[in-house]
Amino acid sequence: MKNMGIAWAIIGLVAGIITITSTLQAEEETPYAQELWTKTFDKDIVWQQLTDAGYLMVCTDEGLYSLDPATGNVAWKMEDIKKLPEDFFEILSGTQFAVISKKSGPLGVNTETVVIDAIDGKILWTSKDIGLASSSGQLFIPELSALLIYGLKEKTMKPTGVLAELMTGKVIWASETLFKKSPELYPLRPAKKSSRLAISGNQMPVFHKDGFIEFLTKNGPRKINSTSGEVIWTSPLKFKGIPGLRYGYAPFILSQDGQVIYVPYDNTVAAINTNDGSLLWAKPPKLLSPVVQMTVTPQGLVVRGGGGEKGKPYINILNLQTGESVWKKPFRDMDGASSFAVKDDKIILYADGSIFQINLADAEAVERAKKIKFDGNESPGSLELRDNGFLLASQQNLALYDGGGAQIYHNYHKAPGASLFAKIATTAAMAGVNAMSAASAYSRAAETGMSQKYEIYGNPTMSKRFKASAQADNYVTILCNIEGGSSGSKANAGLVKIDKTTGKDLRRVALGTKEPTYELDGIENRLFFMKDDRTIVCYDF
Repeated sequence: MKNMGIAWAIIGLVAGIITITSTLQAEEETPYAQELWTKTFDKDIVWQQLTDAGYLMVCTDEGLYSLDPATGNVAWKMEDIKKLPEDFFEILSGTQFAVISKKSGPLGVNTETVVIDAIDGKILWTSKDIGLASSSGQLFIPELSALLIYGLKEKTMKPTGVLAELMTGKVIWASETLFKKSPELYPLRPAKKSSRLAISGNQMPVFHKDGFIEFLTKNGPRKINSTSGEVIWTSPLKFKGIPGLRYGYAPFILSQDGQVIYVPYDNTVAAINTNDGSLLWAKPPKLLSPVVQMTVTPQGLVVRGGGGEKGKPYINILNLQTGESVWKKPFRDMDGASSFAVKDDKIILYADGSIFQINLADAEAVERAKKIKFDGNESPGSLELRDNGFLLASQQNLALYDGGGAQIYHNYHKAPGASLFAKIATTAAMAGVNAMSAASAYSRAAETGMSQKYEIYGNPTMSKRFKASAQADNYVTILCNIEGGSSGSKANAGLVKIDKTTGKDLRRVALGTKEPTYELDGIENRLFFMKDDRTIVCYDF
């Protein structure tokens, strides 16, 4: 898998998912999580995944189960799906739906896509229903309530793109010409050598007026008519590689008026007119490394490069009309830099042991907090603006600073072991991409009023969870070293939940195994832990 600065992008994402814990309180003062239920299966568990509806999917040697998260009872079961590889099950972010991929055809050379409701187990439709003999994954377009699927057409076996309604599978259009050049395919589970390849991992299509903008193939960025599948325009952009999210590139973003889409690629960014695909900047800016984060401000386009194998880390701001640097030179004091935030015409980030505030207008930088040191030889990977200050996070540390740079608290818990930490870091790469997709879906829903769509999908569960998702952002959970617990376990791996505002440890649990497998639902405060090969325990967490 290509690096392209993905380390910095993933660290920032992971810090908000599996993050941090605390030294403010002694462990013995933090209450242990209470066990809610235990579910034991007759056959070995292959994997478990938590859907966005809060239901736990469990695959065993005898079937695919969905567990009611409140009781642990079996909500539904598919007996014909056994030992399904985990990369053959995908959650559609922000919905109660999921996609199962099944081997089909002679010798299982084809792949059938099955769209299901993860709450009741109802099969909505399959890729065979829409005329595909085999499929290579799908991308969800929330604004259209539709899936863009790439596969091979029945009988002709020609590469075909299909846009189908999510709820019904009704074909909006099918095109044998759209993907004459194959989309970029990525391993769904990068840590597995035999992982299935699919189009997931590409940039998410960006909805715009009468169509959507995609960059999945060597054709470059294109706008596709959402009702006919015709290509409205193809940008004349010249590029070396496709800027997939899996490669660490920042997601595409639209200007505030929707007239321009900013596309990071190679070591630069393009500003593309969304109406005709023309390039707005005469020359692409020469940047020091691929862009892993960017945002539009009135002063210009703020871009951050992650460095890595393709160059050096930096922050710069580009003129929205010309693409030229607004600053005389980029800000390059970026050793161990975090993600950035923008507030009051200033960029705020951690770098080289300090929290900097950088003026958007002239790049003048002020150090608000100096000589910041995290335990365990870690550096903050993310910076988050909170109502009461700047929150810095790494794998095992959490620290909050006020606007003047004074430390409010610093929390640390020791990692549960080097080998386990390495495993976690590998898993984090996939978790980071999944989280980014989920965050994108919820963010786009909030910005475009799409939250009403979640109710239209027919289940109040998603509407309830959507409204409660903001509250879940007030807490972080970290995998760390914990001994003891109600079970008397002396294993060194456990979890601690922390309040971001106060830094106080709220809950802890010793998981009783050196390499725990678990799913965490921050919305309903539930922890699903695979205790052994056949048992799952749910905790109030």
